Amino acid sequence: MKNHAGVLQEAGVRLIASPYAGSNVELPGLAPETAAMLDDEGLVCVLDVGGDDRGAVALGRYAEGLSKGAEALLVINKYRPLTSSSGDALAIMREIESAGKVRFTGIVNNSNLGSATTAQTVLDSLDYAREVSDASGLPIKYTTIREDIEISGIENLFPIKIFDKASWRI
Repeated sequence: MKNHAGVLQEAGVRLIASPYAGSNVELPGLAPETAAMLDDEGLVCVLDVGGDDRGAVALGRYAEGLSKGAEALLVINKYRPLTSSSGDALAIMREIESAGKVRFTGIVNNSNLGSATTAQTVLDSLDYAREVSDASGLPIKYTTIREDIEISGIENLFPIKIFDKASWRI
């Protein structure tokens, strides 16, 4: 089984990770290359800073650059314990915005149960995503769906590969 970096590299994605990624060290920080990457307007950059305010602290130093037209997408998952209600998701959103000094511009409904995800899993998350959208005033930009599942009638579906944590090698 390939590790995550190998899968990303095959897809043409350059992974820049914190020197502490994959370790048991929990320090909020981004790799030194992050600033140069954000200054390159020709790049599409994705920053994954975790799902809480501790990870978002690292964004604060890049807040000025990120406010120049970057999208900040809140990724929500109805099936995660800390964000299982729309109210919980909004509370986490506000904490991340405050810690990271960045305002979200849209929502990605990434509600899934890993390999146990079904079409019904995704369908059951749509009301939750709408509640978060209505309460926050942010549009739902995408709803992710495992690439081998077919659903029709949902706007902005974004097929993804899902890897079980048991198979992860960092």
